[in-house]
Amino acid sequence: MPLVPGRLVDTRAGASTVDGLYAGILKFVGQLNVTIAGRYSVPASAASVVLNVTVIQPLSDGFLTVHPCGPSTPTASNLNYSIGDIVANAVVVPVGDEGSVCFTSTGNTNMAVDIVGYVP
Repeated sequence: MPLVPGRLVDTRAGASTVDGLYAGILKFVGQLNVTIAGRYSVPASAASVVLNVTVIQPLSDGFLTVHPCGPSTPTASNLNYSIGDIVANAVVVPVGDEGSVCFTSTGNTNMAVDIVGYVP
């Protein structure tokens, strides 16, 4: 189901999101677990979500993997980036444990995530 795009995550200082969650939490490295289901018209029963994910001015080279939260992280990347880049990519990802999606970054970076749709 398509949605009017809505910002669910923006780690930059002073940033805002559709509901104030995951805003201004600053650059991160490692895994960020983000609740998606039940936010911004995404039903708790959504099987997958369609996201636009943007890495913003990382402090190091690396890659970002978007995946359902659970026991393991896939080895494939969704975005590859270099120091100072701004890189975006569309991602379709299953919703994982407790209605969440995980973002795993190998480098220290800011990130913005916009939802554009979901699969019931």
